[in-house]
Amino acid sequence: MIEGKMKDDVAAIMLNEHGFGEVTTINLVSIDIDSQDIVYDWLHLRLYDEGIPNMITVHDNVLLILLPTNSDGITILDKEIPSNLHIGVSNASISRLNRMQEVFEESMWALQSAASQKKRIDYYSENSPISPFIPRNRENAQALVEQVLGKLLAYDTINNSQLVKTLYIYLSETRSWKSTAEKIHIHKQTLVYRINRIQKITEKRLDDINDISELWIALQTAMMLTIIPNYTNELIKNK
Repeated sequence: MIEGKMKDDVAAIMLNEHGFGEVTTINLVSIDIDSQDIVYDWLHLRLYDEGIPNMITVHDNVLLILLPTNSDGITILDKEIPSNLHIGVSNASISRLNRMQEVFEESMWALQSAASQKKRIDYYSENSPISPFIPRNRENAQALVEQVLGKLLAYDTINNSQLVKTLYIYLSETRSWKSTAEKIHIHKQTLVYRINRIQKITEKRLDDINDISELWIALQTAMMLTIIPNYTNELIKNK
């Protein structure tokens, strides 16, 4: 449903089968789990024991839980989920299936906001963005990513390379050559080559604070739109 690959009538049947037939509004909850190897099926039963309809899946190391609005589901999740994990909650939405992708993006935005502000739970709100420079609607966000990272993303796709990931780790590690090379397991000279390629393709300088800020905001936006994976979670998983 969140990828828009399921027909509405099939999705409606699934929602009804999971107890959402009488539900008028829903929230999607995103939780940044450490590894897909962890099984959270018991949460499905725990919520049902409290009479709360729910649907649960894992998508790119993020646990996604669909809940009715105004239920005690989020309170239960707060108690049951390990305290080191962050929780993002979408706006309440009339349960129209054609808005599921938007609801997913809202919950991911809230999750990124919770992580960046080191909060346990955050709720999506256009008035409290993660950064005042990050667009809050899909069209503007996609335009930003295309303008700043479009050529780099295309290069990675064509050449099966990892320049976008390299850029993200390099900036995350405050442009430390040693730390970046260690985290992505490459030689420093290979990293130097990649950084030079990144600068040439993006036409941005990685010693210019304005260019660095623009690239970082575009990377964060691309992650929220799931155009690129959450590389931070990948690094945690591979430790």
